[in-house]
Amino acid sequence: MNWELKTFNTDDAVAWDAFIKEASDGSIHQCTAWREFQKTIPGREQVLGFYAVDKSGKWLAATWCVKMSTGFLSTHWYYSARGPVIKTEAKTIRADFLKQISEHLKKEKGLFWRLDPYWQNSDWVAIKSEAQTLQIENATKNFQPTDSLLLDLRPEADVISAQMHRQGRKALRLADNAGVQVEILSASEVTPEHFNDWQTLNKDTTKRDGFFGHDKTYYENFIKTLSPATYLCLAQHEGKTVAAAILTVHHEKAIYYFGASSSDPDSRDLRAPYALQWAMILKAKSLGAKTYDFTGITPEDQPDHPYKGITQFKTRFGGYRSTYANGREVVLNPTWYKLYRLIKKIKS
Repeated sequence: MNWELKTFNTDDAVAWDAFIKEASDGSIHQCTAWREFQKTIPGREQVLGFYAVDKSGKWLAATWCVKMSTGFLSTHWYYSARGPVIKTEAKTIRADFLKQISEHLKKEKGLFWRLDPYWQNSDWVAIKSEAQTLQIENATKNFQPTDSLLLDLRPEADVISAQMHRQGRKALRLADNAGVQVEILSASEVTPEHFNDWQTLNKDTTKRDGFFGHDKTYYENFIKTLSPATYLCLAQHEGKTVAAAILTVHHEKAIYYFGASSSDPDSRDLRAPYALQWAMILKAKSLGAKTYDFTGITPEDQPDHPYKGITQFKTRFGGYRSTYANGREVVLNPTWYKLYRLIKKIKS
C-alpha cells in the first residue's frame, strides 16, 4: 500500500476529527480537543501529531504523541493514549507507521514511546515480526486498563435495566426511595460551586481508596477543553452532593471517568452511585452512544486485583468484558532507556 506520513498542523483539524470519529478504534483520547487538554497540563505542552494518507489523500492512521517528563535529568518520553488509530483495512501499514514516527521522535531526543491502542497481543506479535528493527518492550506502567466493562446501549432502556444483576436493580430502587436526585451538567452549566463539590468528594475517595488523584484545575480543564463531549454528573440528597463522576460521549462511545463518593456511612447507605450511573447511561443513550465504557475491571486471572471492589459495583449493571493488550514501549534511545528501566525497578 502506497502511503505517506504527515505531521499535524491546525489546518488538518477538521479532517483529523472526521477520521477519528469514523475509525472503529477511534476515541476521545485521539480527537483534537484531547491534544488541547493535554497542553493545559504542566509539562505536556508539546503534543506532536502524525497521520498517514494514501496516494489519493485518504486517511489511514493517526496518533498524538504527548511529551512526558521521566522525572530525572530533564529527559522525556512520548505517550499515545489509546493510539495509534489505524483503519482495519490499513493494518498492513502498522509496522512502517510506527517505524517512521519513531524516527521523528528520536530526533526530538525521546527515550521511548509508549502506546496503548485498542489492540490484542496478537497484533503486537505481528508488528514485532514485521518491524524487526524496532525494539518493543512491555510498558513499565499501564495508564489505560487492560480489561474494561462495556454496556450495549442499542436496546431499549427497559431491556438494559432487565439484564442488570438483581442487586443492581435493588440498589437503584433504594436510591430512588431515598430521594437521590442526579444532575448531569454540560461545561457551560458547571459553576465553581459544582467543582468544589466534585473536588471534596474526589479527595475523600482518593484518600479512602488509596489511589492517585489530580488537582481541581485538571478536572476543570478536562470538562472545559473537551466540551461539548463532557459532562459533570452529580448525585444529591437533601441538597448535599454525595456522589459524582465525569461522563464523555464522543460519537458512539461513552466513557465513565473519575467516580467519587462520600465516605459518610449514612450517605453510602443511599446507594447514590447506582442512581448516578444509571442516569449517565440514559444520558449517553439519549446522545446516540452505542456503547458505555465503565473502564477498568479486574482481569480474569487476577481475582485479588485492586479493582476487585469497583468491579463488583460495575458488573451489577450487566455488560460484557473487553480485553486489550498491555501497553508497549518503543525504545528510542537504548542506553538511556535501560537506565530508566533500572531506576524504575529500584524505586518500585
